Amino acid sequence: MPQVSVTAHVPCDPDLAFAVSQTTGAVRLRWDPFVREQHFLEGASVPDKGVRTFTRTRGRRHHGVVEVHLRDPAAVARPHR
Repeated sequence: MPQVSVTAHVPCDPDLAFAVSQTTGAVRLRWDPFVREQHFLEGASVPDKGVRTFTRTRGRRHHGVVEVHLRDPAAVARPHR
């Protein structure tokens, strides 16, 4: 299957990049062209372990996600040398 990929270097603080990548709902819709609709399920209003979300893509596919854990970039990233 053909694939298209694009890479862009965005100089910003890793903490800010992580925070943006974890946004949901209306905030996510402002910057993520892949997402058409996204919301928390089962009364949740913030991301946390065990929280479920629903996402529908621009292509109208949908999926659910359960947060397994939340870790900031310092805990999961190694510096690139």
